[in-house]
Amino acid sequence: MDDSRLEPSLQALKDRIPVNEDLKQRLRQEFVKPERRRFGLRRWGIAAAAAAVLIGICTFTLQGPEGIRSVAAQSLQVQNQISFVDIGSGSPLDFTEYKDTVYIPIAGKGLFAYDSQGFHQLLAREVSSSKIDSNGKRLIIASEGDLAIYDLSTGQYRVLLKQENDIYYEQPSWKDERSVLYVKKVTQPGPEHGFMVKESGIYELNLDTMQSKKLGDGSAPSYASQEQAIVFEKRVGDEPQIIRKELQGGQETVIDNGRFPSVSPGGEYIAYVKTEETSRELQPGASVEDRVDQVWIADVNGATKRSVTSNTPNEAVDEQEWVSSLQPGGIPQVLVHSGLFSYYNPVWSKESDSLYVLKGRNVEGQGISVMRIDLSAASLQTEEVVRAFNQAAILRDDVFLRSLLAGNQEWMTTSNPHQISFSIIGTGMENHQPYVDVEETRAYTANPDYSVGYSRYYMVRSDKGYLIERVGSTPGGDGVLISEQRDGAIAVERANGEREALLSKAAIPQQLRPAGDFRIASLAYTTKQKQVVFTIQALQDPSHNQQASVKVVQYDIGEKTFKELAHIQTIAGLGNVGVESIMVSPDGRYAALDLFSDDAPHLRSHIVLLDMEKKTSIPLEERMVDTSVEGTHTYYWEGDKLHFMLTSSGQQLHYVWNASSGTIGRP
Repeated sequence: MDDSRLEPSLQALKDRIPVNEDLKQRLRQEFVKPERRRFGLRRWGIAAAAAAVLIGICTFTLQGPEGIRSVAAQSLQVQNQISFVDIGSGSPLDFTEYKDTVYIPIAGKGLFAYDSQGFHQLLAREVSSSKIDSNGKRLIIASEGDLAIYDLSTGQYRVLLKQENDIYYEQPSWKDERSVLYVKKVTQPGPEHGFMVKESGIYELNLDTMQSKKLGDGSAPSYASQEQAIVFEKRVGDEPQIIRKELQGGQETVIDNGRFPSVSPGGEYIAYVKTEETSRELQPGASVEDRVDQVWIADVNGATKRSVTSNTPNEAVDEQEWVSSLQPGGIPQVLVHSGLFSYYNPVWSKESDSLYVLKGRNVEGQGISVMRIDLSAASLQTEEVVRAFNQAAILRDDVFLRSLLAGNQEWMTTSNPHQISFSIIGTGMENHQPYVDVEETRAYTANPDYSVGYSRYYMVRSDKGYLIERVGSTPGGDGVLISEQRDGAIAVERANGEREALLSKAAIPQQLRPAGDFRIASLAYTTKQKQVVFTIQALQDPSHNQQASVKVVQYDIGEKTFKELAHIQTIAGLGNVGVESIMVSPDGRYAALDLFSDDAPHLRSHIVLLDMEKKTSIPLEERMVDTSVEGTHTYYWEGDKLHFMLTSSGQQLHYVWNASSGTIGRP
């Protein structure tokens, strides 16, 4: 009952959330407001706020490209990049894609299919690697040293090569429908402990005759059909190199330094990971080395190549402080910076227009996600850039976001207030410069605070297409801020400086009030209807035999009327329901709430999606076929599309609900 005892914990949580000072300053120019009283949340509220912060760091989306015509690798442009699977437990070792289904092996859990229907387990056995054939019917699999084929239509699992003694079969890929490539590793005991790799040979297995032949030494083989060659990784000294080897003459060509090569299904390009190293001297005897992973693509003949990521050094150690700590005349010292991210195992999509890459953040406690990079021969246009920028801002992908800015601009995205939706509302020219206008909605973690603002993005052309030169306020934008005041009342503040008290606990009609203790919790605002959609949080109150529950109420500012939309007393079959957040679609028709049960053994979020016109609920979780749904959590609105996260088998997966079609799909 005593919320105030949780105030220190809540404040500690808020203190860990960086604040975008530039954004705060710009918002202050639109809304002049006093400081507001902050209130503590109950136990489920603290967990919900923490979940919102943690989930918001991990993932994001885009629209798929039309495909790539055959052009040089250096001419391909990055359309967008999205991290859409956050690996919550276990480690993904490899993955493969066919027509929007991604097959992901998770260490300790098995092989899963991630598609528009959900997240389904295909195999319970340990799988380290899988690759799908060109028809999307069979997977070639490495499992605990064995090589096997899994038929997706029949579920038949057939072992081709069995691990024995010190021989292991790994990293399989398809050469064609009748033969596969694989790596045969022969190990021997190490001089003191562990083991050493005696042989890492690349072999071809004929599936008709079951005969194998050796093609060379190396790892990560991939077939280049246009060149009648294989591409693989080979270590030359301490340096990994990407090699192309002709199958007829055996001639080897070095494409580049790098790891994890993957040839596109059409045979035109090679994707790989390359560590770029630079060094600089700070003073005699003290230097810095940057060792930063980037994902690269090259023509299969090596004619052209380019990087498709913008990873930057993770400068966790202050260089000047480090230099000052060194002893004069001591042994020469080197400070090494890795990249913000490490990349692994790039894999091409079926249409060769996207890359799937494992992305690990080099920060303690951060997991691995599956990232998609979309490519096109076309340059980015103004609306595409702004859409990608807003997605990156919401999902806090600083590296990709900055690649969309002209010059060396800084932009902090992990902030409060944080953006929860955007909608492009117009384009035009101002002083011969193109611009894009965007409606942006922001909320403040764990507070009834909701703002709608209007930004104008000024664009400038570059050799990669358009970039964002600067961001200002849209002239005449009717921004509003709905928030709690010092006295606990809810007020609206407009960009022109007007402020109007809207409602308070005392103003709520008696028939809408719970019998026991309650408070006004999360709220939202609909710009077209001029309505506040707020939640009434009924608190656990034994004196009135009251359990926690949530009412969703619509308040019309012009008519000054209240309308109950829903009363939610159970979630996932459990009572004592609490609300973390609410966000409404830009058209004002739908409201998405994140709710929790205080009775659940593990505090997880579940989405309730309301059609406010029909006063009906849309059961998102029930539409995930054959999926063990552990929880769902809202992400953001993009126009009439609700992006949300689904937790299944310990993994967090990104999905999109389309209001126009009423369907759920992958981003």
